[in-house]
Amino acid sequence: MKKLEDFAIVIILIFMLFILNHSNTCTFAGKDLSSAVKKEVNFDLEDFRQNITRLQLKFPTQTPYLWRLIGSASVDFFKCEDPKRPSVILLAAGPDAHLTLDALASNLSTSYTSGDLVTKIDGSEYNMSDADVAKHEIDKTLYSGFNSGKKVAVIHHLESIPAKASMIFHSYCETDNAPFKKVVIIFTVHITDELNPNDHPKTNEKKVEKHLIQKWKDSIDKDHIDAMFSRVATAVAFVT
Repeated sequence: MKKLEDFAIVIILIFMLFILNHSNTCTFAGKDLSSAVKKEVNFDLEDFRQNITRLQLKFPTQTPYLWRLIGSASVDFFKCEDPKRPSVILLAAGPDAHLTLDALASNLSTSYTSGDLVTKIDGSEYNMSDADVAKHEIDKTLYSGFNSGKKVAVIHHLESIPAKASMIFHSYCETDNAPFKKVVIIFTVHITDELNPNDHPKTNEKKVEKHLIQKWKDSIDKDHIDAMFSRVATAVAFVT
């Protein structure tokens, strides 16, 4: 009888160890799942403000105007369930700040959402591409990204995208008829002229427009460039 009781105790202990081990495994798997979900998260307005505060510390030489403009351009994305148009931000920099521009744009894109939910396009990859092919690929990348739930797109080197291909952004950034409105689209433009942060914003904005005209004038007429620029340049900020 004693041996039977001892045997029963051993069986119970083995069973309890199995349960504990299985429980730990589930908890570990749960943590993995939780962290995976955490990686893909859209932030709210308070999260965004905290992220921008961290960005200000990371990029301390940027002007107050830049941060105000980013904030004002982003409000509808957080506060409106059905905004009239996407939140569009164009960041530009002269030769002395090109690296800072790229870093700031990438960091800004993950201030709205996690990196897994950002569509990234490098315009320099299309510099020598056929315009129709580039337009199709960019359209496909943007559409599939937004359609799958990604909320942010960052397009580096807008100036390097062939002129006719860049016209695709006209439809994505327009008011009322944009295919996706509760999204953020960030452009970067690397210009060859120096930008003085003390100049009036309109002065620097003209330099950006002039640079794009110079890059694209041989492929499309100025009216088309003006129409596209009016869509992508609703909020232009300058990186120093």
